[in-house]
Amino acid sequence: MEIKTDQKELDSDIVSFVNDGRETKEYVSIPRAVYMSRCHQKAGRSKHSHTCIEMTYILSGTAMHAIQTNDGELKRETLTVGNYYILDYNASHIIYQTSDDFFLVNFLFQPSFCDSSLDKYEPFENLLKIIFSDIHLTTLEESVVNRTYFDENKSIRQFFEDAWEAYKLKDPGYRNVLQCYISLILIESTKKILPKKLNKRHAVVAIKDYVNEHYMEDISLRQICREKHLNMSYISRKFKELMGINFETYLQNIRVQNACTLLIETEDSIDSIIEKVGYTDNSSFRAQFKRLLNTTPLKYRQLHR
Repeated sequence: MEIKTDQKELDSDIVSFVNDGRETKEYVSIPRAVYMSRCHQKAGRSKHSHTCIEMTYILSGTAMHAIQTNDGELKRETLTVGNYYILDYNASHIIYQTSDDFFLVNFLFQPSFCDSSLDKYEPFENLLKIIFSDIHLTTLEESVVNRTYFDENKSIRQFFEDAWEAYKLKDPGYRNVLQCYISLILIESTKKILPKKLNKRHAVVAIKDYVNEHYMEDISLRQICREKHLNMSYISRKFKELMGINFETYLQNIRVQNACTLLIETEDSIDSIIEKVGYTDNSSFRAQFKRLLNTTPLKYRQLHR
C-alpha cells in the first residue's frame, strides 16, 4: 500500500459520541486521525460510537459486548482472550459485565490516516480496495467490519502489541509503521472470511491449475475430485458456471493449445505430439483440433513456420 500523508489527514480529529438513552453528545476528541490505548476496561460506559474505524483486542478477562450498526441490527456476544473486533465508523457499541481482569488494546484510526486519497469518513470498502489492490473483493458476502474474530495462533495479538509499542514510543516514522500494522490486521482478518465465501471459486481455480500442470497425463474430473476430497457433481456444475465450459472441454482445449506450441516450436511428429499432450486416440485429437482451429495439425504447422 502506498503511504501518503497531507495536512488534511494530520488535522482530522477522531470524535466520539455517547448516547445515554436520552441524547447523543460528544465526549472526547482525539487529534491526528489515529489513537491507541492499552488499558483495563470497566463496565458502565454508555453506548457510544466513533468517527473512525475501531479495532480492539482482548488481552485478558471476559465481558459482554453489544454492537448496533447503522441498519439497526443489534449483535450481542461474549468477549474473551483472543477475541478482537473491528467496527466501522458510527457503529454504536457497549461493553458490559466485565470481569475484574478485563484488559484490552484499542486501535482507532480514520481511513485518511492510511491513504490521503481517502476521506476521513470514507466507506470502509474503499480502504479495503487500496489494501487489497491485487485481488477482487466483489465476492465478499460478509462485511469485514462490525464483527468479532478469534485469533487462533496469536499472530493478530502480536500485531496489536507491536503497534502499541510503536505508538507509545513515537519514534520517527511511527505513523508509517502504524499504517503497516493496520494493513496487516485487516488483511489477515479479511482472509478469515475469504476461504469460506470463496471456496467454490478457489476449488475451481485449483482444478484449473491442476489441469494446466497435468494435462499430458491421463486425468479426469472424478480422479481430481477424489484426490482433493471434493463433491464431483457439485464441482462439475460450479466449473461450468465459472468457466463457461465443462471440465472435459477445458481439458481438451488446453491439450490442443499445447499441441499448437509443439507443432510450431519442435520437429516432433504429429503422432508424437498427440501422445505428449495426453491423447490416446489420434482421431479424437484431430477432430478436436479441427473443431477449434478449422484446420488440420499439419496445415497449422505449415502455416505458422
